[in-house]
Amino acid sequence: MAAVIVGWAHSRFGKFDEQTLESLITGVARDALAHAAIDAASVDGIWLGHFNAGMVRESFCSSLVLQADDALRWTPATRVENACASGAAAIYAAADAIAAGRVRIALGVGAEKMTGVSVGDNVKLKISLKGKEKGEIYYNLDEITGIEKLN
Repeated sequence: MAAVIVGWAHSRFGKFDEQTLESLITGVARDALAHAAIDAASVDGIWLGHFNAGMVRESFCSSLVLQADDALRWTPATRVENACASGAAAIYAAADAIAAGRVRIALGVGAEKMTGVSVGDNVKLKISLKGKEKGEIYYNLDEITGIEKLN
């Protein structure tokens, strides 16, 4: 079965401190479903393209699409990543699922929130040292070039 795009939506582009990653995702998902005139209960699978989880607190963001409509609650959701083409990767993955016959109606969403964590916030970095156990060390993003340890 060939995939066709029957509806679409996009948010405004820019820096929006009042918006969260979740509000960006749910807003465009709702708008795309409305534009396509498709009931959320008809969606068989969701693909979210999202690259930069380091700039937001929601690192398991594929489930955020489910907040767009209660009828999406048990719909399988997958996050895909392909740097600056993550949204396109979500569309291609959704189209592949349709072509394979695994789903009839797919919802593809791409979202980035590049301003969700201030430069001064602490960021947890996982490190692996050769011959030592993996550990977690906390660094201040302001000091990342100097790697000044906080904890």
